[in-house]
Amino acid sequence: MFHRLLRNAALCVSVILLVTCTSQTNVLKITQTNFVESIDREQNLSFTFNKALVPDSLIGKWDSTEYLRFTPRVKGKFRWEDNGTLTFSPAEPFAPSTDYKATLTKALLSHSKTGATVNTNDAVLFHTPYLDVVGTQIFYALD
Repeated sequence: MFHRLLRNAALCVSVILLVTCTSQTNVLKITQTNFVESIDREQNLSFTFNKALVPDSLIGKWDSTEYLRFTPRVKGKFRWEDNGTLTFSPAEPFAPSTDYKATLTKALLSHSKTGATVNTNDAVLFHTPYLDVVGTQIFYALD
């Protein structure tokens, strides 16, 4: 009886590990960007993913589909550089001294046949240069 219970428990653990590992390996992730934390106000942003997402026919074409959602909102267009690298070009400069968040959307999988899933809570955080004191000067006047 104990042997059967132990075998069933081992089987349950194996199934849980298999499901957990399988679901984690098929999740779409950003593996690389062309920035770290701070971006220039007029910079194009590049995102490389862990999966090929689009057919060759979409490479190099500008697209208004919202593949990434920016908070605060940024108007612009997207272009696939290759099957797994997406570039965002803002229509206007990014706001000065502002924190941004780029969140993945399900539109990333609209042309994909990988069976991958998107974690819409995954986000990339970045900001435009913060205001910084670069020097001081003191003036005085005698009355």
